Amino acid sequence: MNKDALMAIKNSKDLMLPSVDFVFCLLFGTEKNKDRLISLLNSILNGKPHIKDVIIDPTEYKKTYNEGRAIRLDIKATTDNGTIINVEMQCVDTKYIIHRAELYNAMLLRDVIIREGDTFDTIPDRISIWITKSKAVARYGYMHEILLMFKETKYEPIEIASEKYRLLIVELPKMDDYEPESVGQMFKPWMSFIKDPQHMPDEYLKIKELQDAVEELNYLSHDSQTRADYVYRMKEINDVINAKSESYADGKEAGLKEGKEAGLKEGEEIGVKKGAQEAALNALSLGLYIDMASKISGLTEEEVRRLIG
Repeated sequence: MNKDALMAIKNSKDLMLPSVDFVFCLLFGTEKNKDRLISLLNSILNGKPHIKDVIIDPTEYKKTYNEGRAIRLDIKATTDNGTIINVEMQCVDTKYIIHRAELYNAMLLRDVIIREGDTFDTIPDRISIWITKSKAVARYGYMHEILLMFKETKYEPIEIASEKYRLLIVELPKMDDYEPESVGQMFKPWMSFIKDPQHMPDEYLKIKELQDAVEELNYLSHDSQTRADYVYRMKEINDVINAKSESYADGKEAGLKEGKEAGLKEGEEIGVKKGAQEAALNALSLGLYIDMASKISGLTEEEVRRLIG
C-alpha cells in the first residue's frame, strides 16, 4: 500500500483503538501475527532476553471452584528459550495492578510439572508485561520493573533475590513526560501506535511492521462482526468508567453525611475532606493528572500530591 493510502487510513476516524484489549489481542495475540508480537516484545525487553520465536498458548483459565471466577489472559506465549510471557493491555481500572499480576503469575505456573528428581530451578522464567492506558503507579518514569527482592536490613542493603519472575509495567500516559528508557528501537513506534494510531508521527508509516499493523487495523475496523464485538466491548468499558465517575459524587456525599451525623462542625469538615480525598484518588486511578484531580475533588494540588506520597 502506498504512502498516501496509509496516510488516509491513519487519519480515518473509523479506526478502532489498539489500546482496547479486544483489538490488541487480535493484532498481537494470534498465530498469524506472532512476528508482530515478537517485535513488540523485543522492543520492550531490549535484549533481556532477545526473542527469536514464540508459541502462542491458550489463554483461558476456567474457575476451579463454584464461587470462583474464570480468568482469561490477553496474550500468553512461550519463547524459544522456554520463557513464559504474559502480555496484558489494561484499558480500564488499574487499581491493585501488582496484586492482579501476582494472581496471573500463579496461572502461568498452574500447568508447570515438577518431575521426580527435578530441582525447583527448573521452573520456567516468567515475564508479565502490563501496558496501561491510564496511570498505574505513583512513581516517576513510564517503565517499571518489579522483581523478588530482599528487604534492607541493618546488615545488608536491598538486593535482587530472583529474576525468575519479572513484572514490567508500561504507562502510556507518562511517555511524553520523561526521558527515554533503555528500550528497543521499535518501542516508541509500537507504543505510539497502541496509544492512538491517528496521532502517531507520520514518519512511523515508513516502518514495515507499522505499515502492516495499520493495514490490518483498517481491515478489522471495517469487518462487520469485529466492529460489533468492538462496540460491545467499548460499552462495557464505558460502563466501568461511568460507574467510577459516579463514585466521585458518592464519595463526596457519603463523606458529608458522615460528618453531619457526628453532630459537630469538626465532624462535618472531616467527612467532606474524606469524600474529597476519595474523589481525588479515584480520579488519579483513572489516569487523570494532579490538576484535574484537584478540580474534581476541590482539594489543592499540594493536597493531592500528599495523597500519593
